[in-house]
Amino acid sequence: MKLGLFHPSEFLKDNKKEYREAVEFFKQKGFNVIEPDEKSKKYTTNVALAFEFNKMIKRNPEVILPTYCLENTNSILELIDYKGIRKTKTTFFGNSYVTTILNAIVSKTNNSVFYGPNLIRQFSSPERETTYIDLVDNLTNSIIEKGEFDDDNKLINDWKFEGTGTVKGILFGGEIESLIKMWDSQYMPKLNSNNVVFIDGIPDDIYEVESILTFLQHKQVFSKPKAIIFAKALIDNELLKEKVAEKLDKKSKVKFVYGVDGMFSDEVTILKLNAPITIDFENKKITQKNK
Repeated sequence: MKLGLFHPSEFLKDNKKEYREAVEFFKQKGFNVIEPDEKSKKYTTNVALAFEFNKMIKRNPEVILPTYCLENTNSILELIDYKGIRKTKTTFFGNSYVTTILNAIVSKTNNSVFYGPNLIRQFSSPERETTYIDLVDNLTNSIIEKGEFDDDNKLINDWKFEGTGTVKGILFGGEIESLIKMWDSQYMPKLNSNNVVFIDGIPDDIYEVESILTFLQHKQVFSKPKAIIFAKALIDNELLKEKVAEKLDKKSKVKFVYGVDGMFSDEVTILKLNAPITIDFENKKITQKNK
């Protein structure tokens, strides 16, 4: 299987050792790893990054992972060859600020897109074997139950489910700063009443959190979708729940899940964007249909 790598926001600088460890990990698993050409960095950054990304698409890898991403990536969205992507069956993964690219691909193509691992953070860590198994499961199985399991295959996650019954919808979302910056653009999927919203990247600064929640309230995120899944935040989960409750209309029927592994965790709960998702609040389970 061919694995393509790309740099979303900048070329490699200080984490070359971790990069090589992650690349070797996939090679040992039998992958043909296609790496970006570092020589392109002599050109303007955005042009070079987009050029390498589009060149990678032409090599038709089955899977593409971002190397790492330290800042928002809006600037290369208009340079991506979406027509070229549509000609492939490539599946995309990534988290954090790669959210802009992931959602642009969702909006402009029919390719499979997962909010999931980045190469360096997740595949140079001690938990990389677990993440790898999760990645392969999502690539090969049609229905995936999300979360951590013990030796008896019992779910052992500590997610907090706020609601009753079962919710079914289409997953929408990603890292919150990226979503805010691209919200009303042509690259952003439209929020609707059939969505389950996933939000990652909530910071620890209370004023930033207030600003984010006010934005979400203004965009009807606390009234329109069926449910909201918050990834583990830097701010205390109980305080986040308290602040969210302040933004809810009395008529709001939106249900919540808190504490799913995201960009602040060594492991990332892999979720397929623009795909069916079921939240069972009674049995505290999240299931996705991937195919």
